[in-house]
Amino acid sequence: MSWQEDIAMVRGVLTFENPGEVPSGQRIQIMVQDTSRADASSVTIAQTEVTIPEGFDVEKDALPFEIELQEKTEGLSIRAHMPRHDNTDIRLGDMITTTSIPVKKENEVNVRLRRVV
Repeated sequence: MSWQEDIAMVRGVLTFENPGEVPSGQRIQIMVQDTSRADASSVTIAQTEVTIPEGFDVEKDALPFEIELQEKTEGLSIRAHMPRHDNTDIRLGDMITTTSIPVKKENEVNVRLRRVV
């Protein structure tokens, strides 16, 4: 098996519970985390950042993303965070994923973000 066979491309789309509150130019961090370790914190193994393009209609369209993995896909989950500030901590008004979203190598993953209230 070559190293290229070990690479998995995870494709998905971002959707928003409150699309009217998502401005153009907003950055969204998407992380793939190993959540298979019992009694241990998850570990981020891959990440990407997408920006909502000017004129993109988040009310009608889903925002696509891709993340390349150099590891297995079993036991991995996707987490996303759209901060409304210049820090990485989660605050009121941010949008985050609130459910477990398993990585699916063959199918597109729908990642829904909800506003922190």
